[in-house]
Amino acid sequence: MVSRVWSGASGWMRAPSFSRSAPFASVANTNWARNMSPKKRITIRVELLAIFAASVLVFLVAARIELSERLAAWLRPYELWQIDELTHAFLALSIGLGWFSFQRLRESRREVAMRVAAQSETERLLAQNQSLIKELFQVQEIERRDLARELHDELGQCLTAIKVDASTIAAKVRHQDQTALACAEAISETAERMYGDVRSLLRKLRPDTLDGLGLSAALRTHVETWQQRHRVPCELTTDASLGDCGEQINIALYRLVQEGLTNIAKHADARKAAVALRRSETAVTLTIEDDGRGIESETGASGLGILGMRERVRALGGSMQLGRGRHGGTHIAIAIPLMRYKD
Repeated sequence: MVSRVWSGASGWMRAPSFSRSAPFASVANTNWARNMSPKKRITIRVELLAIFAASVLVFLVAARIELSERLAAWLRPYELWQIDELTHAFLALSIGLGWFSFQRLRESRREVAMRVAAQSETERLLAQNQSLIKELFQVQEIERRDLARELHDELGQCLTAIKVDASTIAAKVRHQDQTALACAEAISETAERMYGDVRSLLRKLRPDTLDGLGLSAALRTHVETWQQRHRVPCELTTDASLGDCGEQINIALYRLVQEGLTNIAKHADARKAAVALRRSETAVTLTIEDDGRGIESETGASGLGILGMRERVRALGGSMQLGRGRHGGTHIAIAIPLMRYKD
């Protein structure tokens, strides 16, 4: 609506117009109103409508029975004690309680905002930590691969040369000096034993079958070696479609199986173990189970081996659960998503 006001020398001027909906528009433009879900808005409207309806109902009932006149007539005999003035005290008390509730509401909102900000910061730091752990594992695997290559090229060749030289010396002094012959044969045997230890170390650092033949063959070789060393039968079950999971997942799964079997050999006192590797369209699942002593609860598994397995799985966005197995031992279930880390 447009109105005019008298401004002296300037004559009649157009007065500024105000819309009745302006206060409501300002409220609607606040952050909490914009971020409110439609369901929440409907709930608030229903509650306000219920309050308004209750107020109208109280007014109609009070007007019908003339509540104020009845209260005045009932309180007139008690004028000596000023009971009729209690309504003002109750009004002041209601206003005070309303102000008190409003202050507590403001404090609650501030606390909620601080907690939300702290939670967001914690999630950001957790994501950053997972990214750093992932990079750390990648750098660790690169260093292991380089170290394995250096050991194979340098130390392996040196041991081979020592063994060849010892064999040559033994051939020349075989019929001349038995002491030199015994020393040459001892050197050859020592070089052969050291070469076997180097090969075992190379398999731990970076198994050549993992790069050459794939994950299934590398796991099969590792499980066979583990059975021969610890005299514990282990059943390995793998899917045929594990070839294109990606290098990161292949290395992670190999290390997880490696650490899981190491924990069984050290702590489980098991008579048999089982490793199963399955693949679906979205994830790879790994289960490691034994019939040993087991663990009392998931929180009780706080060793460095289990901690390292958890961090490796978490770095790939997966999940890991520990519990009692079917035969009373430890059951480890790991799931790693494929889509994010597939090469």
